[in-house]
Amino acid sequence: MSIKYFSFALFLMGSLLFTSLKAQDVSLLLKNGNKLFEDNFYRKALPFYEQVLATEPNNTEALFKSGVCYLNRYSKDKALVNIQKAFEQDPKIDKHVHYWLGRAYHLNYQFDKAKEEYNTYKNTLRKSDSRRKEVELYIEQTDFSKKTVTVPSNFLVENLGATVNSSFSEHSPVASSNDSVLYFTTRRLKEGEKEEKDGEPFEDVFITKRNADGSWTSPESLNLNTSGHDASIQLFDNDTKLLLYRSTKDGDIFVSQKEGDKWGDPKGFSEINSGDFESDAFVSPDGKTVYFATNHYKKFGDMDIYCITKNEDGSWSKHKEMEGDINTEGDEDAPFITPDGKTLYFSSRGHKGMGGFDVFKSKMQADGSWSDPVNLGYPINTPDDDVYFYYAASDDRAYIASYRDGGFGEKDIYCVTPIEHVIVYGKVTEDKTGKAIDGAQISFHSTKKVTNASEDKKAVTAGEYKDIHVLSYNTYKVEISKNGEILSTDSLTIPPISKEGQTITKDFVVPFKGNPADTQVVAVLPPDTTTKTPVVKEPVTVVKTPVVVEKELVVYFGSSSAILDEASKNEIKTLLSAYKKVSTISVAGHADDKGPDEVNNKIAASRAAAVAKYLGTKTKVKVSSSSFGESQPAVPNDSDENRAKNRRVVIKVSGE
Repeated sequence: MSIKYFSFALFLMGSLLFTSLKAQDVSLLLKNGNKLFEDNFYRKALPFYEQVLATEPNNTEALFKSGVCYLNRYSKDKALVNIQKAFEQDPKIDKHVHYWLGRAYHLNYQFDKAKEEYNTYKNTLRKSDSRRKEVELYIEQTDFSKKTVTVPSNFLVENLGATVNSSFSEHSPVASSNDSVLYFTTRRLKEGEKEEKDGEPFEDVFITKRNADGSWTSPESLNLNTSGHDASIQLFDNDTKLLLYRSTKDGDIFVSQKEGDKWGDPKGFSEINSGDFESDAFVSPDGKTVYFATNHYKKFGDMDIYCITKNEDGSWSKHKEMEGDINTEGDEDAPFITPDGKTLYFSSRGHKGMGGFDVFKSKMQADGSWSDPVNLGYPINTPDDDVYFYYAASDDRAYIASYRDGGFGEKDIYCVTPIEHVIVYGKVTEDKTGKAIDGAQISFHSTKKVTNASEDKKAVTAGEYKDIHVLSYNTYKVEISKNGEILSTDSLTIPPISKEGQTITKDFVVPFKGNPADTQVVAVLPPDTTTKTPVVKEPVTVVKTPVVVEKELVVYFGSSSAILDEASKNEIKTLLSAYKKVSTISVAGHADDKGPDEVNNKIAASRAAAVAKYLGTKTKVKVSSSSFGESQPAVPNDSDENRAKNRRVVIKVSGE
């Protein structure tokens, strides 16, 4: 054999050996990941699949199973991307793949696609299969979610940020009576602590304090934590007592009394604890009733809410189930009673909702029963778990634990504040002359349905309008008209305001109409000083040069979505209506930093294409289109709010 061919043979053998070793590594990683995956230990399993994908980015098994891991713990949009890609490569990757596609679409707010996948999966199941009931519930939830999202409730839900939240689960927020201190439960890493068998740390109670600027101090561990699971439940009796959950037996409720600056040893609440799972409790403001969630009294082990009342001798009555339709065949948990004792908030998987736990409200009736529960709607509720709703006694602010897009880990703690109406007033004048407009009408029409916005219109008298009542946290199309003619169209974006009755001043200017021929006539000059008579010269016609106006509009998209919603379409129409003649239009698509670069580039291009396509139906001007993926963020990708601002298309229009 010649040296040349011998060298080539050695190279070929080396390549084959490397490939074999690589295949062995992948096989071992998959084997290790699959053992954890089968036990639902998603946090532990995911790194193995990520290592496989780093070597083989199109490995179908790793794509599919990492998608399921992401769905249950980390990132719903990554979950959808990976499961979709696995299915495209191998439609038979898993016999439950349509179920998981349905879940991924459902949790990413793509309800029609979710319903389609759920139905496909249901048709693979026998009529006697118990899973059909679960899938039918999901199908109902997609219908309810689709309807609910289109009519949002007037609340702003904001993440408390990275100081409070971590890559692990945070939940069970408990606010002090003046809302300056927050207790919460976290599974974040603690030095030297052992992990639970699912690969996550045990739950502990932490405490944080609100700074003067509204930010939170670095959380500190409470002195009551044990080596097992501990969770915060309620502060009561003027913040001198604390209800806690501990994982003793199958889960019990404890009470701790404050002793100076520290909490005393917790004592078991024997009147409500059983040998089964007690997850949560709440003491009424008058201290005479305790509401608690347990699975002790139901045959199939679902959680329900019960109560006990204090007798005249100070002892507690036997438990009784809540009167009314509070409890269902699903789980009910996390009761919260308002200070007047007459409104109950709780979370349920059994009542009609968007998915997972939703928060509901019920009112106490004259006979002591409770009214039919009302779903608090979107955006308080989402297609995933929303639980532990806790009102701050001193304010309209509430807290909730929720697993939603843009969070830091699994569940995060969010602040819920009402979106209130504001009063707008101002002046309306004519451009160039400054003349006050009289006898006109000004109308405010919501174009961005972030909330269930109201609209209003008022007369413009002597250049002023007053008392326009509109909802904050919305964008409005403002139209000024007179005698049936629209004088001008403008827009006004109102920030979220949580106090009712605040005022905003906004002045508007309508275009100067001028001469119909678009000319000015200069006829008379100052009098001649010698003749004392005016000197009249020939009229001078000055032709106006068209003024080119450039405007920019930013429209936003949901996570992993390139669907242009109706609110954005209305904003685009408002933008175009401001021009007599459009000269140029350009669009640029952008994405946040979640997901691989190739996916972000693709979604940014799809968003730009969607906007360009819609513009093509409204104007004959050629639209130039470009996309930049995640490379040009408008703001840093360091929070869910900022990522939402980066999922955008920038529209630039010039014309007269």
